[in-house]
Amino acid sequence: MANTREPLLHPVEIVSLRPTQMTVGMREVKEKRERWREHKSKKKQAELLGKHMIPVVLGPDKRHYVVDHHHLARALHDEGVKDVLVTIIGDLTMVDREAFWGVMDNKRWVYPYDAKGERRHFKDLPKTVSDLKDDPFRSLAGELHSGFTALREAMPVNTRARGRTAVRTPQVETDIARATSIWSTYPQAGTPWLFGAFGAADILFAPVATRFLTYGVELTGPARAYQDAVLAHPLVAEWMALGAAETCVIPILEVG
Repeated sequence: MANTREPLLHPVEIVSLRPTQMTVGMREVKEKRERWREHKSKKKQAELLGKHMIPVVLGPDKRHYVVDHHHLARALHDEGVKDVLVTIIGDLTMVDREAFWGVMDNKRWVYPYDAKGERRHFKDLPKTVSDLKDDPFRSLAGELHSGFTALREAMPVNTRARGRTAVRTPQVETDIARATSIWSTYPQAGTPWLFGAFGAADILFAPVATRFLTYGVELTGPARAYQDAVLAHPLVAEWMALGAAETCVIPILEVG
């Protein structure tokens, strides 16, 4: 059984690629589409495709099963790109069809979980990248990872400080408004948390909640209720208590 990373130098049709996960974050897909459009010449687009080949596993049906870069594949598909270059990271053409998904699962080359985090049968996986569904958590995680830059720079995390001030530029105000909007609209009915139960999305937003506390960003309504719930959660409260007891001072974080 081969496990090489040798690129196929001939193009593969995007519509023939088989996803190995059920969802993507459509916000990240949108960002990748925008970056693709920045490469207006055919030469630049070809260079981009050459630098970002799609890693795949060859299955017993000779199909190409995508094991990474699902967002890129979906973005290129939505931009009308017909063919991409792929890199074969595993050749499972000799594996019995009934054992294929077991091998894929064992090697962690498949992630059969839906937007609710529930494991689904392999047969429920999308048949093409165009069938990938949006996962709101993935979109939020991607937004937090690449966004809120102005807020991060103007308001460094300082969990033990209170009454600090920060320069609230229009960009910072936009970030504050975006966080407020998310906290006001995402929490599920009957729970204060973004996706029904306290989880990764809430943990990702905990530093933002502490920033608002440190720099006196006043919230109201559902957004304030969400911030209070996050700060009161035992895990967050423990983290903040550890920060309050810390004696080391990092000058660059002592803003305001």
